[in-house]
Amino acid sequence: MYTPFVKSYLAEFILFFVTQVLICEDPPEVAHATFHHQTWHNGTTVIYSCEQGYRLADNMANNRTCTLIDGYHVDWSREEVKCSPSKSKNMTNNN
Repeated sequence: MYTPFVKSYLAEFILFFVTQVLICEDPPEVAHATFHHQTWHNGTTVIYSCEQGYRLADNMANNRTCTLIDGYHVDWSREEVKCSPSKSKNMTNNN
């Protein structure tokens, strides 16, 4: 028989192991942005890069993290990532 201490330790170990292998669905797509990563396990951070001619919008994050949300489920963090046209792309030639 296991002692209460051993049972508690085993339960914590199993919970730790399970939370490390939980996998998020594919990261959300962002218009005019790409990311390079192949695994979506708990703790993975995906960093988005804006396409040429676009830049990260003011006050926006450039990443999202696969996060444990209730002890048993994972989902992507809620930071909004948005790429906006670069200023030079919006400028017109008035000559």
